[in-house]
Amino acid sequence: MYRLVKRAHKEPEGGEWKASVDAFLGGPAHRISVYRAALCANDPSSLPANEPGYVCRFIAGQVRAIDSIKRDNPETGVTDEYRVCVQATPEEGNHIAHADIYLHAPAPNRTAQRKVFGLLKEALAALAEWEPGYGPGDIEKE
Repeated sequence: MYRLVKRAHKEPEGGEWKASVDAFLGGPAHRISVYRAALCANDPSSLPANEPGYVCRFIAGQVRAIDSIKRDNPETGVTDEYRVCVQATPEEGNHIAHADIYLHAPAPNRTAQRKVFGLLKEALAALAEWEPGYGPGDIEKE
């Protein structure tokens, strides 16, 4: 899967650039927009970009395997665990390869939603790798 990343959403780490947590904003629905690489002919240049940016990539199986999204529920005393899902969500008249990453079983309130969504963004930032030829080191050399 590919994720378009705005140029401002990168940060240095050990002499390399990595995607920041802010690269995974999901709006009020808490869904992160991605594109299925195979349906883009594995060509990041085919992504519909409104502004210059970078492209990071994920393996869907690794995203679905994220198991660190947990929240201690003060009401029940139980730890709620959230499953990470990837769902095809083709954009009408635009891009059939579009998909969303989201958490199954939404949190019970806005505060809890922000917390668990923040954990998802952190996990995705840790997994993200720049697509060769489309990362900060490649584009800024040009």
